[in-house]
Amino acid sequence: MLDALGVLFLSPNILSQGLILSLAVLGFSISLRLLAYADLTLEGSFVLGGVIASMIITKGMSPYIALSLSLVGGMLTGIFTACLHCYAKINKLLSGIITLTILYSVNLRLQNGSNSSFYNLTTAFSDLTDIGILTKVVVFSLLAFSIIATILYTRYGLLLRACGENVKIIQRSGHNKNVLIVSGLAISNALICFSGSLFSQYFGFSDVSLGNGLIISSLTALIIGEIIIRPRTVITFICAVVIGSLVTQFIYSICLYVNLNPSDYKGIVGVVLIVLIIVRRYASKGKDTVTFGSEVF
Repeated sequence: MLDALGVLFLSPNILSQGLILSLAVLGFSISLRLLAYADLTLEGSFVLGGVIASMIITKGMSPYIALSLSLVGGMLTGIFTACLHCYAKINKLLSGIITLTILYSVNLRLQNGSNSSFYNLTTAFSDLTDIGILTKVVVFSLLAFSIIATILYTRYGLLLRACGENVKIIQRSGHNKNVLIVSGLAISNALICFSGSLFSQYFGFSDVSLGNGLIISSLTALIIGEIIIRPRTVITFICAVVIGSLVTQFIYSICLYVNLNPSDYKGIVGVVLIVLIIVRRYASKGKDTVTFGSEVF
C-alpha cells in the first residue's frame, strides 16, 4: 500500500498537475500574504485562462500565443478588481465577488458555451510523453518562480510586502498604496490566468466550472506548505507554495486511488482546511508566529 502511494506521489502526472496548480496558488498567495487582500477573483481568472486557450487553439493559432494572452487577460482582471476597491471604494471581498460574477458571463460569452474541447488540436504539450510534459511544466514553473522571486527582491517587492503589513509606512514614505495594490493584483491574477491556460492545455478542454472550489484548495495548499516549511524569506515562501500544492494534489490522487467520487474531494479538502486552521492556531500559542507576509486569517 505504502509503495503504491509512493509511486503515485512521484507520478509525472501528479507532479505536473501539482506544479501547474502551484502557479495559481502562488498568485493567490501574493494577494493574500503580501497585500493582505483576500482576492476572490481567483476562480474566475483561472477559468479565463482556459477560455483564452480554447479560443486561440480552436482558431488554429499557436498555444504559446494563448499563454501570452492569458497573462494579459489576468493582468486586466486584477487591475479591474483593484480599481473597484481603490478608486470606487468597494470592499475588498465585494470587489472580488463582483469581478468573479462578471467573469462568469464573460467566460461564457467568449467560449460560446459552458465548455470547449480541443484535445486533438495542437497544445503546448502535444506529442510529448509524460516525462516530456513534466519537463516542460518544470521549465514554465521555474521561469515563473524566478521572475516572481526577482520582483520580490527589488525595492518594489519590498514596498509590495510592506503594503500588506503596514500601510502607514507606505503612506508616510510618500508612495501611493493604490498603485501598489493595482500592480500587485495584476501580477497575482496574471499568474492565476497563466496557470488556468496551462491546466486547460494539459487536459485538452476548457470548462467554466474548472475554477469551482479553487479558493479552498489554494488556501489549503498554502497552509499545508506553511506548516511544512515556515516561510520567512522569498525563496522559502515559494517553496512552501510548491510543496503545499503537490501535497494537495496528492490528496486528490488518493481520493481517486481509493475509488472515492471526485465530487467528494472538495468536501474533504474543506474539512482538512478547517482542521489545519484549528491545529495551527492552537499549536502556535506562545510561540513565534512570524511568517512571510501578512496574517489575514
